[in-house]
Amino acid sequence: MSARDFMPFRTLGGGSEERLAGSIDGSETFLAGEPLVMDSTVGRLTEASSDPPTIFGISAEGALDADGNSRAVWNTITFYGIGRDQVYKTKNFATDGSGTQATTISTAIIGDYGGLIKASGDWFFDTGAENKICEVLSIEDAQGRNVGDINTLTEGGAVWIFFRFIL
Repeated sequence: MSARDFMPFRTLGGGSEERLAGSIDGSETFLAGEPLVMDSTVGRLTEASSDPPTIFGISAEGALDADGNSRAVWNTITFYGIGRDQVYKTKNFATDGSGTQATTISTAIIGDYGGLIKASGDWFFDTGAENKICEVLSIEDAQGRNVGDINTLTEGGAVWIFFRFIL
């Protein structure tokens, strides 16, 4: 499992991300940057299952603090809202619906829809997901430049997929 699979970038208007607060159960172990859903039976946030049809937000912090203690004792955790104008970024991109990291990325995916797949403990933006809840906005390199068709294996892999939720 790695933290920060999905991170907020900015809003489409250039503003900063929306941070919200919610409660969690003491058994949660999700990391920062993972998708959250609302457990309506208890009214608490929980990590989404793979390929969720909707989400409530992206965790801004892990369920456990640096000492491994549950943040549930404080009864709140912060997360990022998923408004249509909030842009997120990830390096985890797949096209097979199973969360297998893609080895090539083409600008042809800009405008494509995808979902969120969890594979081997990591979350991926996956255009092959059944539940299409996100839209690809751009592909950029580590310096923030839009890129053309690239092969992430031969060109170093420092590529970000920028997307928004379409819920």
